[in-house]
Amino acid sequence: MKAGNNAMDATVLEITKDGVRVQLNSGMSLIVRAEHLVF
Repeated sequence: MKAGNNAMDATVLEITKDGVRVQLNSGMSLIVRAEHLVF
């Protein structure tokens, strides 16, 4: 996932029609749009 200018490791929890719900290594989870995902 891209946050700011840096890519961060995240685990995909759920894929929704609005985006992808991910959990960061810190434990915080959020929904991000597909264009912010980095593979």
